[in-house]
Amino acid sequence: MSQLAHDLRAAIRNIRRRPLIPIVAVTILALGLAACVAVFTYINGFQQSFPGVEARGLVRVFEVEPADTLSLAGGAFVLVLAALLAAYFPTHRAATVDPVAALRNE
Repeated sequence: MSQLAHDLRAAIRNIRRRPLIPIVAVTILALGLAACVAVFTYINGFQQSFPGVEARGLVRVFEVEPADTLSLAGGAFVLVLAALLAAYFPTHRAATVDPVAALRNE
């Protein structure tokens, strides 16, 4: 328990020393949360029909239902796979570089 108290005192001391860092972190988290809410609200608006328009008369893109879990999961899988591949190639290239040679060339 004394270690926890020691860590809390150190954290408070660091916040007092540099108050801008937690403010920036909380601001970034708040902006990310606001962006998620905005995107969800925007997408949720597409699932509701327009006033005065019959839902049967609307044309769906690629005949995908709004609640088609297989299509949504497939799209999410493709996006995650693209992100992993985009991260893998630079990481693999950086892992093959000799650090001493890289520092020597700078």
